[in-house]
Amino acid sequence: MSNWFSKLIRIAGASFPGSSSLVQYHSELESINTDKRITKFEDPISYLHEDIDQLSEIIYIQVKAQDSWNLKFDDNFYRKYKRCLAVIKKANLIGMTRGLGHSVPEGINLTDSTFLLYLCDKYEEKHKMDELVDIVDRCESGIWLDGQMLRDSLKLPLVVINAVFDVFESKGYGIKSKTVGRYQYLSH
Repeated sequence: MSNWFSKLIRIAGASFPGSSSLVQYHSELESINTDKRITKFEDPISYLHEDIDQLSEIIYIQVKAQDSWNLKFDDNFYRKYKRCLAVIKKANLIGMTRGLGHSVPEGINLTDSTFLLYLCDKYEEKHKMDELVDIVDRCESGIWLDGQMLRDSLKLPLVVINAVFDVFESKGYGIKSKTVGRYQYLSH
C-alpha cells in the first residue's frame, strides 16, 4: 500500500461512505509485510465483484482522459459491466445518471472521494500521489493551495487533487473554496 494512501485512509476515517471498508483494508494491511503482494481477497473493493479490477482500470483511464467526476462511456461498456456497476453503486462508491426512458445509463458519477483515491492507489504513479499528499499535509495554516496549479505541476487530474482536498477538509484540517469552478484548499 502506498504511503500517501495510508495517510489519507487514517485522515478520512469514516467520513466518507466507502472509507469504513478502506479503514478496515488499511488496518489489515498494516499487519502484512509490505513487500508481499496483496491478494484480491484482502482488498475489500476488488472483492465486491470479479470484474472490479478490470472495471476500475477503465474508470481511472476515463478519469484521466475526462478529468471529471461525471464520466461518459459507450452503451457496450454499460452492458458488459452492468452487474459490476450495480454492485459498486449499491456500495455507494458511484452514482449513475439515466435519461428518461433509457435502459442504459448516460454516465457514472464518482460520488465517493475515497473510491477515486482507491483507483489512484492502483493505477496512478505513486510518486505523484506521495508529493500531492505531502503538499496538502504540510501546507501552513492560512495558505491557499490552488488545485489547477497543482494539476499543472504534478500532471494529475484536477478531480484527484480535489478528492485529496475533500479528505483533508472532512477532518477539519482546512476548507475548500465554495466558489464554483475553483479548486482551492485553505489549510487551518
